[in-house]
Amino acid sequence: NLNALKSLRKKGIGLVFNTSRSLEEISWLQYDLTELCDILITSSGALLTDFSQKAVKEIENVAAIIADLEVNNLSYRYVTSSG
Repeated sequence: NLNALKSLRKKGIGLVFNTSRSLEEISWLQYDLTELCDILITSSGALLTDFSQKAVKEIENVAAIIADLEVNNLSYRYVTSSG
């Protein structure tokens, strides 16, 4: 729930949201997300928005996303179709 996410942010815990939807499809959420997460991954991983740097990056592969997450000391879970 929204309050739980806000509580995590107040504790200094970084959050990353990942969705297959495009930025346009979640535009109605955009304002809340800028306050709730550090990084937003959209378009099935093709676009990474780094709110802390106010930057949008096009991502060509999963390795680039993982590298960005690791540089920022953010936890992640990588799942493939084979598990």
